[in-house]
Amino acid sequence: MFKVVALEGCPYSQNAVEFFTRLRDRNPRIKVDIVAVDGTTKSQYQTRQYSTFPQISYHVKSGKHIRQVFIGGWDQWERLMAIKDELKQTFGPPIWIPLLFLMNAQT
Repeated sequence: MFKVVALEGCPYSQNAVEFFTRLRDRNPRIKVDIVAVDGTTKSQYQTRQYSTFPQISYHVKSGKHIRQVFIGGWDQWERLMAIKDELKQTFGPPIWIPLLFLMNAQT
């Protein structure tokens, strides 16, 4: 499941909300949790490491536990998608599924 913490009025957060809403609408099997925050509640989601918005993460279920993998903001998401597209061009679409399995594997 993807989680997007989006700051109201932030254009990068709006990009993330639109992208993940379309993703969820196109494929209902993909779970997306969008949390909207405003100026009065944003400090509840800010830490020393994660202070900007949006905050995009992926929750990986492993056994009985759920591990959160922090992806970053909109810039990091765009970089990740560019890498995905490059891999798909180089190796073809079948490479993406094995990479997802590797990313979710226990180390």
